[in-house]
Amino acid sequence: MNYLLSYNPLDLRVSSGQVDGFVRANRYVDGWYSPFPGTYCLKSSHILLTLTESFRPMFAETAFILTFVPPQCQGGALPPPIWNWINTPDPAPFPLTALTRPSS
Repeated sequence: MNYLLSYNPLDLRVSSGQVDGFVRANRYVDGWYSPFPGTYCLKSSHILLTLTESFRPMFAETAFILTFVPPQCQGGALPPPIWNWINTPDPAPFPLTALTRPSS
C-alpha cells in the first residue's frame, strides 16, 4: 500500500535527519522515497492506523500528516522510475538502495 507522509521540515523540534533515520528504522515501512524536504512516499503492508501510531513517538508534539494514497489517485511530476516504483503493488527494490529496506 502507498502512503504519503508530510511534515514541516522547518519545525525545529524534529530534524530532517531524525525523520530520515526513523523512516529507515521503522519496521512497518517496507520502502520509501523522499522527493523533497518534508515529504516521504512510503510503501507498507500495514494499515494506516498501525503506520500512523508507529510515527507518533517520532513527531510527539510536531504536526504531521500520513495518508493512504491509492495508485489511481496520484498525480504530479516525478521521474518515470519513481512512478513505476509507486504504482507497482509489490515492487522490486528501487535502484537507489536508500528506498527499500534490506531483506532479513
